[in-house]
Parts: sequence; structure tokens; C-alpha cells
Amino acid sequence: LENFGTMETAFQFDRSLAMCGGQVNRFAHLRAPVPLDRQSVIRMQRDTLYSVAIVDISAGAELTLPDAGERYISAHIVNADHYTNAVLHDPGMHRLTTEQYDTDYVQVSIRILADPNDPDDMATVHGLQDAVEVSAGSAVPYTHPGYDTVQYDRLYKLILELGDFSSDASRAFGPKDEVDPIQHLINTAIGWGGLPSDE
Repeated sequence: LENFGTMETAFQFDRSLAMCGGQVNRFAHLRAPVPLDRQSVIRMQRDTLYSVAIVDISAGAELTLPDAGERYISAHIVNADHYTNAVLHDPGMHRLTTEQYDTDYVQVSIRILADPNDPDDMATVHGLQDAVEVSAGSAVPYTHPGYDTVQYDRLYKLILELGDFSSDASRAFGPKDEVDPIQHLINTAIGWGGLPSDE
């Protein structure tokens, strides 16, 4: 229970890293809504296109977001313990540091509003995805301990069952000192990578 958030995040980072060709500091862009049977993260949205990167921020990094005008765009920064210390919206360069995010690696999940039924809108969003940039002072490959997957599977199933009794996720996602520990634990299993309620 004590390290479930870190363990689940490690497995999620592995999945994201595979999408990025196994490389840190490199974005993978999903160019269409994710089919329901191929979601890398539980409960992905269907009205946004995603881009994802695992970023080594141990020596600092810079994330640049394009100007999307009135269109929704966000950069959701999740640390290696599954805490969200910031969600960025403003265009321009943003510094990412271990001091701000508490771990040496973070997942940057970009969400951009898109209309999958409009080819012109999709082309616009693809251009915005291509304009997202990240540069980092370090590119050490991401690794994590070899977790006991048998124990993990047992615990994951138990936490999912607890989720049946949870009626409010409003304090499940955010900085460590702002989340409810029980809601954070449950929602790490049933909704990893969820945005804070004010989003």
C-alpha cells in the first residue's frame, strides 16, 4: 500500500516510454482518438488528442507549448509518485525542475481539443502537436525497481474493488499535500493520470 502509487506510475511510465520508442525527452503524438480497446491509460478522453513524453528533469528541462488561441490545450505534469504539481496552459517556455516536481522523471501529457469528424480541425491539431517541444539537460534512460508483479496484481484488484465504494474523486489528484491519501490511492488504480478537479 505504501508504494502502490510509485509502482503503478512506474508501469504507466513504461507504457508511455514504449510509445516514445524507449527514449526519454521525446514526444509520441497520438493523431486520432484512442480506440477503446487500445487505451494505454484507463478512461482516456475522446475529444482530445494526446501527446506524451517521459522527461528526465534531473538537470532541468524546458517545455514549450504553442499558442492554441481559444482552443483547449494543457500540459499535465505527473511525477514518479503520481502527484500533479502543475497543469500548464500558457503558450511559451516552461521550466521543469526536480525542486518543483519532487522526482527526477515526470510524464508530460499534452491534451488538445479536437473534432475527429473534421479533417481540417484534425490537421490544425496535428500542427499544434508538432509545435510542442521539450529539451532537457540530461537524458538518463528511465528505470525502476523490479517490483513483485504477483503482489502488484493482488493489490491492484483489491484497490479496484475499493473503488466501487468511492463516490468522490475531487481530492484524488494534485500535489501530495493537497490530495486525500485514500482517494489518491484508489484513483491511482481506477483513473491513473487524472486531472485535478479544478481542471
